[in-house]
Order: sequence, then structure tokens, then C-alpha cells
Amino acid sequence: MLPYYLAYGASEYFKLKFFGYERPFGCSLAPTIQCNLNCKQCYETENRNSGKKELSLEEMGALAEKLSKQGIKHCTMTDGEPLISRESIEKCETIIGHFWMNYIVTNGTKEIPDFPVFYILSLDGPPKVHDNLRGDGVFQQLEKNVKKSPTDNIYGLCTLNSLNHEHISQTISTAEDLGLKGIMFNWYNPASDDDSLWVNYDTRNKDINLLLDLIEQKPEFIYNTKFELDMLRNPEWTKSCPSYFVPSYDAFGDLKEPCVFGERAFCEKCGCHVFPALMESIAKGRKTAQFRMVLDYMDAQWTNSPGILPGLISPFLSKE
Repeated sequence: MLPYYLAYGASEYFKLKFFGYERPFGCSLAPTIQCNLNCKQCYETENRNSGKKELSLEEMGALAEKLSKQGIKHCTMTDGEPLISRESIEKCETIIGHFWMNYIVTNGTKEIPDFPVFYILSLDGPPKVHDNLRGDGVFQQLEKNVKKSPTDNIYGLCTLNSLNHEHISQTISTAEDLGLKGIMFNWYNPASDDDSLWVNYDTRNKDINLLLDLIEQKPEFIYNTKFELDMLRNPEWTKSCPSYFVPSYDAFGDLKEPCVFGERAFCEKCGCHVFPALMESIAKGRKTAQFRMVLDYMDAQWTNSPGILPGLISPFLSKE
């Protein structure tokens, strides 16, 4: 099976790069809109009391099956807290059964199941900074669940905003202390022109310069690359954002456009590193955050010899 997966991935890359092939290869699904936290930077808070009925377990399975039949191989479970209830966890299990690769984005306050996925842990900084954004005692819960997790396939994702961007170095150290496999950085996507959490481009560029210095020191732990960070220095890249690569569906089964942020998307001030990383992979074949995680996933789930796949493939990829 493994040679088939590699051949499939190679064929998709070349069709995309040389023939402008635009079929989605990934998706974002929301097992639930509900969450046990009320984070200051959350893009879904206003939708939690809509009164709409979430997809049932069977309906979520049907949606996942439909997307899988369209050729989508990767799914990220996000929006609400996917691990908040038995029902949402069952939806996660159903989704996992339809795709080759799966990520679950979690706030870490619930026990982490032993699923064949990679967990993306929302980490906003060292303990006090994290709790300032998410609530008292949240970091302690997160730390407890990460430490007793049955899997070590956990990565940190830090969304930088006006309240935590001055703590980048401490955030990296916190991620290391937690035993995470690595960390990635985004910037907060504002809801309006006067959103106080947004980090302006001048300040963001200073953050990027610091991150590039830190990447030199910890290239295997910080998963962002120079290419994607440089794209995020200004909004020019958003004019050709390939959001169609990853269609996003909310907990009610509705397609969110143009991306996971839905109607709240403020493209001119976007800080998402995912699509710049995808653009990098297509344009340059570089070892982006997403590509590194795919290699890690294949290595963890499809072989019994950790390190073989990255070792074989990495020499052919740029690490810029």
C-alpha cells in the first residue's frame, strides 16, 4: 500500500504544478460547534448560539464519505472542541475512517484519545499568557492531558495576536517543556478594521524576523519556513490564495466560504500560514510545515521504522 500512497501523492503534485490541476486534496470538518472555553481570539464564538441543529453522527459520516469519494485524502477536525463530548468524539472516529490522514485541533482541556491522527494543540504562550486568553486554569488542564496522552503525535499551533506576540521565545520553550513534536505560528485574523487583537504588518514583520532567527537555532522544532513567513509579510499573497484546495464545512454541514473563517474572513489582514505553505509546496517543492507533517504522519502510521520516510525524501527537498 505504501508505494501506492507515495505514487498518488507524486501524481497529485505534478498535476497541480504543471497542469494547473485544482481538485481539492484536503478538507476541514467540524464535529461540533460547541466548546468548553470562551477564548478572546475565537472566530466561532458568535456562531455557537445560532440555534441551528448540528449534523448527526450518520449525517457527518455521509458528508465525510462524499468528500472522500471526490478524492479528498486529508481532513482537519476543528471549529468547536472536537473532544468535548462522547457524540463529538464518535463523529471524529467516523471521519477518521474515511480519510488517509487526519488532524484534530484541540484546546487540550479534554482527555486525548488514542486515535491514529496528529493532534494540533492550540498554545497561546507560557501559562499566564495562555490563561489570559483562554481562562484561569486552562494551561494546567492542558498540561495534565498532554503529559498523560497515549500518543506523542502532538504539535503546537500558536496564533499570535496583540496580547501574546511578545512571548514567541517563551512559547517555543513552553512547547518543548510540554514534550510537543514541534510548533507552528499563525497570526490572528481580525473580524474588523478596529479589532484590537490584530497585529499590524510592521509589528508582524518584526515577529517574522525573530522567528527566522529562532528557526536557525531550532530548525527541526519550528515548522514554519522562510518562504511562507516571507509571504505573510504583506497581503499580496491573498490575491491568489488557493483556498479551494481545502473546502471547509461547519458543524451544520454548510460550506464555509472563502475558507475556514467563513464570512468573518478578512483576507487583506490574513495571518494563516496554511495556504502560503501549500503555495510553497506547489511552486517550489519545498519542505513546508504541512509537507513535513505529512511525512511524519506517514512515518508514524504506515511504517514500523520511525525516520525512514523523512530520511529518504528529505534530501530532495529544500529546507528554506
